Amino acid sequence: ALGQGPKTADEEHPPQTQVFAKGGVGQIIAVPGVASLILEQNPQLKGKLGFFPVPGKTAAKPGAVFTGGSDLVVTRRSDDHDAALKVIAELAG
Repeated sequence: ALGQGPKTADEEHPPQTQVFAKGGVGQIIAVPGVASLILEQNPQLKGKLGFFPVPGKTAAKPGAVFTGGSDLVVTRRSDDHDAALKVIAELAG
């Protein structure tokens, strides 16, 4: 681990939405849909949440996004959409 956080913690232990909704942190890395989970827990944040792309190596190109351990996706802007779908088909069996 590169940080000093507990080795047994991840984005769901404790749930990052809960920590954010309670004001324990000012920022999380998540997909935009997570905002609704935060608002369910803290409606006072309505209209106060913002989003920005994960920074990349240059200001002109955002970083890549990790979608999760069990999700296999092909982004709309994939350079070779058909080949990427074939890889997923092979991985998924």
